[in-house]
Amino acid sequence: QKLLEPSLPQRAGIAPYRVVLGDVKDKLMRTRRRLELLLEDLPCDHDPQEYFMTSDQLLEPLLLCYESLQSCGSGIPPDGRLADLIRRVATFGMILMKLDLRQESG
Repeated sequence: QKLLEPSLPQRAGIAPYRVVLGDVKDKLMRTRRRLELLLEDLPCDHDPQEYFMTSDQLLEPLLLCYESLQSCGSGIPPDGRLADLIRRVATFGMILMKLDLRQESG
């Protein structure tokens, strides 16, 4: 969210990341809406280019941002939330919700 809406004017150099991550956010919202329609057995006439079909499609722009941040040394650490998100997508796919695993006493 900080990359999407920077509050400091000296962060103008992160504008390309804002564009890329803004597109990812929009596509994720459309993917969510598409899945909701499919779960309700409603027609879904979205263009396949407007949503993510696979986790690889989601990983592509995330890895692009990560590699760019690493290579340019912009002062924004790529080994934080972005790296965590990449690991979660690579491990669990597009299921990005947090899991609550508990042992059942029954």
